[in-house]
Amino acid sequence: MPGFGTGARSTEHSIILSDRFGPELSFGKRLSELTGKKIAIIKYARGGSSIALGASGFGTWGQNYADNTKINQWDNFQTTVRSALANNDIDGDGEADTLVPAGIIWMQGEADAYHEQASKVYLANLTNLMNDMKMTFGNKELPIILGRIEDSGKTPETRMMPYIESVWDAQKKFVKSNANAHLVAFDEPVEFIEDKWHYKSNYYIKLGNLFAEKAAETLAK
Repeated sequence: MPGFGTGARSTEHSIILSDRFGPELSFGKRLSELTGKKIAIIKYARGGSSIALGASGFGTWGQNYADNTKINQWDNFQTTVRSALANNDIDGDGEADTLVPAGIIWMQGEADAYHEQASKVYLANLTNLMNDMKMTFGNKELPIILGRIEDSGKTPETRMMPYIESVWDAQKKFVKSNANAHLVAFDEPVEFIEDKWHYKSNYYIKLGNLFAEKAAETLAK
C-alpha cells in the first residue's frame, strides 16, 4: 500500500505513513495480472545509498560489507530476507506457503553516479553484490532486472549526477555479460518533482509496469 516511502517510520505502537510510494505497487499488480500467479515481494530499500564504500552519507552497501562507519545495507538486507522467509503463512489461510525465489529487481545507482570514483568501479561492485544476493536466495542463475537510472538534467552541465554515463555504461555491460540479466528503461523523457532527484508519481507507476513486463517474460521461460 502507499505510504512506505521516504518519511515513513515506526513508533512503539504504530507505523507513521508518508505520502510516498515506489514502483513495487504497480509491479506487484501488473505481474499478478500477467502471470496469474501468487506473488510475494520482499522489499528492501534505503534511499540515497551507494554500493561503493563511503560514497554516500545515506548509507552504503559497503565494499566487502566491511564498512563500520555508516549503516551497512547488506546486513539490513540479510535481516529483511530472513524475516520474510520465516513467514510460513503469507496469505494467512492457515496453510503453509512455499516461497520460490523468482528474481531480483534492482533500482539503484544514483549515489554512485554522483561520486567519480564510485562510478568508475560500479560494474565490479554491482557484479559482486548481485552474485552475493543470488547466493542469499540459493540460486546463482536467478534473473536480475535492472532499472536504468535517470537524471533531471538533460545536459552534462545541468545534471544532478555528473558521472551518470559511467553508471549507464556499467549497467549495459552487466546485462551484456550476464545471460539472466535484463535492463528496463523509459521510452520517454522522465518528469521529476521539485527535488530534481525523484520522479513524479506516474513515472513510478510506469517503472513498476516495465519491471513487471520483463519479470513476466523471465517467469515464462
